[in-house]
Amino acid sequence: MALNLSETLRRTFHLAALRREMDVLQTGRQREAARRLMQRCEDLRQRETRSFRALYDTRVERARRRIIDRAGARHRDLTPAFAGEDRFSPADTLRQAQRDVRAAHERRVERIDAIETRGLETLMRGALRQTTLRGTVRADFKRASNRRSGQDRRRGPGR
Repeated sequence: MALNLSETLRRTFHLAALRREMDVLQTGRQREAARRLMQRCEDLRQRETRSFRALYDTRVERARRRIIDRAGARHRDLTPAFAGEDRFSPADTLRQAQRDVRAAHERRVERIDAIETRGLETLMRGALRQTTLRGTVRADFKRASNRRSGQDRRRGPGR
């Protein structure tokens, strides 16, 4: 099932926004992991595009064969032989095969984008969690290392 235009735009801009928000990643390890993920997904996209262009005719021929085989299979719909008519058109079959091949290519590219989006979201959540924990640990340490003197220190924070 092909996505509508608004859903495609939403996904594309979401992925672009995640790529732009890499300044949240503070450590070199996080930045390196994000760079490797983006590079791997870009390599997969390029490989899929090269494969699509190189094998387009072969894929279309396979899809056309599949459509013809499906149309020639026995149907169990109890229509009398004299009532049916043959609507088989080679041009229509070829166009349908081309549409199927292009749609399969788009699905594979969308799947790669989804993998990249999930990976970047995971990295961003981890980076935000570490940043939040770092601030929490500092606050806890300040609270625990209260340097009041003598009797004030023994009373506790709320008395």
